[in-house]
Amino acid sequence: MCTYSRPALVAVSLALLLPMSGAHAQASPDDSLPVVGSGIIVHPEHPEDAIVSNFQAMLGRGFSTFTSTARGDCVNLSFVTPASEGYDTRAEISLIQSADDLKRATAIQVSGSTGFGMVSAEASASFNASTHISASSDYLLVRVTAIGPSVGGGAGEIGKLALSTKGNPHEFYTACGNRYVSEIQLGGEFMALLEFTSSNETDRKEVQASLKVATAASTLNASFKTAVEQAQSKSTMHMTVSRRGTTDPFPDYTIDKLIAYSLGFPGKLSIKTVVPVGLVLSDYQSIDPAMSTIEEESEVGKVRQNLEAVNRELAEIEYLNGAYRGLSIVGRSDNLRQIRAALAPKPAALQQALAACGKAPWSGACNFSPALLDVPLPPLPPRPARVTYTSRDGNEHVVGMLEQDQEATLVISGRFVYNGDDGGMADAASNSRVVLRGADGIAREQPYGAPKTIKGPVSVSVKLVDSQYDDNRDVEMPTALLY
Repeated sequence: MCTYSRPALVAVSLALLLPMSGAHAQASPDDSLPVVGSGIIVHPEHPEDAIVSNFQAMLGRGFSTFTSTARGDCVNLSFVTPASEGYDTRAEISLIQSADDLKRATAIQVSGSTGFGMVSAEASASFNASTHISASSDYLLVRVTAIGPSVGGGAGEIGKLALSTKGNPHEFYTACGNRYVSEIQLGGEFMALLEFTSSNETDRKEVQASLKVATAASTLNASFKTAVEQAQSKSTMHMTVSRRGTTDPFPDYTIDKLIAYSLGFPGKLSIKTVVPVGLVLSDYQSIDPAMSTIEEESEVGKVRQNLEAVNRELAEIEYLNGAYRGLSIVGRSDNLRQIRAALAPKPAALQQALAACGKAPWSGACNFSPALLDVPLPPLPPRPARVTYTSRDGNEHVVGMLEQDQEATLVISGRFVYNGDDGGMADAASNSRVVLRGADGIAREQPYGAPKTIKGPVSVSVKLVDSQYDDNRDVEMPTALLY
């Protein structure tokens, strides 16, 4: 569905972050400005302003928010050089648990954007391709974005292509979309993906807890540093880094050097090295209040959200299958295979429907079927967790957390010697207790007995019950598996 918009002066500024380097960006065939060495362009009237990449040529290009694609040259904009080199910096810290998580975290869509195609950009794709997300490791992404001056922003006037189609909203949309690129935002970006690999599941749980603390810090402060160092103490850390907007050397692969480099990153940028980090889109009515454009109805956003949700669920299924294989859990994937088979055709169908809608919104292509507007997503089980714990203490060991209505099975196995003198043997299952903490925070302790189903919301811990621990000796390490 679509609507025709003719408001008075509406200035829409949607910053869509484009992680693409000037040296590798590809110009569209109808770019109006010449490209010379290394993606630097020379403005025909101001050769001294050869300071930005060929994305400068997108100034004044039409843009479709339905498909997040550029259209023809529709607005004539004056070339306005940056007034200053100040940079607004933001740091983001994200837990990465799948390749889908990494894709979303490295390709931001700003709140309020109606575009959905801009999440695929060369720099992010290259960074993602250089990494492999393993179900046996844990990941933390640090992303520092420095947004500086903008190129463009001057007074604009409707160009020849727009004028020639202005009287026909359908032709105008096909030629010019429903927005135009009014500014190119310049700056730089630094990303570091930290991979933590633990030698056992007990250490891994501590690593995961530390990484959650690191993300809660939200900035690269002392709390973040301490949390990462605690994760390092229980694992081996590997770092993959990427930076755009400067050619200075990469930092050493230590947490201290990473923090120092991230904090000093904006100072490494200059107007001669910055790259495009965003586009600013504006409404044609900001130039000509009489202009009619086609706007999205809410159903378009609903289908787009369904596409994202289905892709997330399919990615989670892949993670769960890998985790089950890693933990040697047999037969647990049968139900997931059925869910995946039912969902697998939907992304293509949703994408095709959105593409058809974006090509001709007036044709009825945006009148989506109920099957596209209402896509049921079967609930998935929680991610499995396995914790080993020693028989030589009675401490609680957190196994996992179940969200509202999530169900999981708890299995305890292993044996230990409970008397060092006569070698008496005991089963961990018979001598362990389960500690459940609900939303009220109260601990409820009960014997384990046998495999049992536990329903969230609840935190699940286990501990060994013995009158004396110092003479115990592990034969088969007590293990708790929640899946």
